[in-house]
Amino acid sequence: MTVSVPPISTASILAVKDPQTREVLRAMASGIAVRNGDVGSGDDAFLTLGDLQNDPSIAGKLAKSLAGPIIEGVGKPGSPMFDLAEKLQDKIMASPAWINMFSAVTLIQAPDSVPGSASWLLQQEAKARGAAVTRVDTVIKETNLSLAKTTETLTSSIGAAGAAIKEEREVRSTQHEAMTQYVQQVVTWTNQSFVGVQNELTTRTNNDNALASAINTMWARVGLNQALVQTGTQIAVNPVGSALTKFEQLQATVTDPATGLVKSYAALRQEVNLTNDKVQGLSGKWGVKLDLNGYIAGVTLNSNVSTGGKAESSFIVLADTFAVGAPGRPGIVPFAIDARTGLVAVRGDLVAQGSITGYQLGAYSISRDKLALKVVGGAQIDDLAVDTLKIGNNAVTVPLYLSGTGSGGISAGTTRMVGQIAAYYPAEVDVVALVTWKAAAWNIGGNTGVILHVDGRQFHYQSDSNINTYALSHATSARVRLSQGYHTFTVTFDNAWHQGTYDLGDWSVTLLGVMK
Repeated sequence: MTVSVPPISTASILAVKDPQTREVLRAMASGIAVRNGDVGSGDDAFLTLGDLQNDPSIAGKLAKSLAGPIIEGVGKPGSPMFDLAEKLQDKIMASPAWINMFSAVTLIQAPDSVPGSASWLLQQEAKARGAAVTRVDTVIKETNLSLAKTTETLTSSIGAAGAAIKEEREVRSTQHEAMTQYVQQVVTWTNQSFVGVQNELTTRTNNDNALASAINTMWARVGLNQALVQTGTQIAVNPVGSALTKFEQLQATVTDPATGLVKSYAALRQEVNLTNDKVQGLSGKWGVKLDLNGYIAGVTLNSNVSTGGKAESSFIVLADTFAVGAPGRPGIVPFAIDARTGLVAVRGDLVAQGSITGYQLGAYSISRDKLALKVVGGAQIDDLAVDTLKIGNNAVTVPLYLSGTGSGGISAGTTRMVGQIAAYYPAEVDVVALVTWKAAAWNIGGNTGVILHVDGRQFHYQSDSNINTYALSHATSARVRLSQGYHTFTVTFDNAWHQGTYDLGDWSVTLLGVMK
């Protein structure tokens, strides 16, 4: 009578947490089922020691098969007992039961790419439950390349909702370069939303460079609207120098579902850079940039020192309004600048040890009776009483004068340039020109005229009649508006009559400028 071996229940197997132990128990349960005759044909069953002890018929058959001369050396090759043992071993190893058990045990350590392996069974069960475990290992060992890479992914999903965790690790080496990369991803999603976090670490070295970076990224999406936060650090060193970068950026976009175009976006980036270079020198930069639909505001701090020792720095604010407030005192703003209007507001005392330059200086009151300054670049004073006024460099329209004596023989239809005056005006100005001259006709009457040009452009002409054999005095005046800067005045006399000649006597030109 064959004794049944107690089976292992499926519930007991599933209660075991360790996956490899569970697969061993599965294989043992399969073997027990074959041994008990629960699965397969009767020829698949195999005997136990208990079967031999409890079933006389089996023992008798075995004894009959073992009957024969008992001689010395029964366990040696060629003996009947040895031959019988080999036959039993061959039959046992060729039996379906033995093959099934050996295959099941072998598959326990096989990778998930082999159907029926423990890892493959786990993956199939995970898929049935809406989840998956994937692991891919790659190893390459060649003369010029050594590479090891592991990718492991955990996923679960039911309907449109899912989650995944992915980890990638890679190391790579050649004869002259080595690299490592480590990436972690955690993501969840539905049909309308997605959110994820990624952490990436990278190192790389060769004979001339050493590089490292660490970047963390978080991103989310609902429909067409997206948001991102990213931070990172990078370092690079080579024989020339080194460079370091640290950054942080935030970005949010809203997209019009009707057109698929970005409707609005907001972005903020903060970055720090340091460089130490044998050729370029030292440099450092810190900046914050805020971009709202293309309207940019920010602040930047720069500093540079060249290899020659020249140093320079700058602090630049890009904003409509810049103000300095008092800590603990809301509403107190001692200093403010409005870049849109150019207004600079100072609340408090302004002390300047140096010059103050401007076109206009207005004040409600000046507390001192005396105002002593080395330089006043520009001022507008409504009512001024001055005991002694000294004006230098024609800063306030000093009159200019030019004169000459005689220039005979100006015949009919000819002109003669007699002089030029160069003048500088610090602002737009009205200039009045006063001209006087004497002219004497030779034999018959004629005309004597004066022409005034400024920068080659005529702005006045006056012609008077001459009387035969008489010397007469003439005068004229004109006004012209000039811009700020340097100007050249030219004085020319002519004889516009069709006949006659006259001699030019003493003449003079006076220029008076009135600034507006």
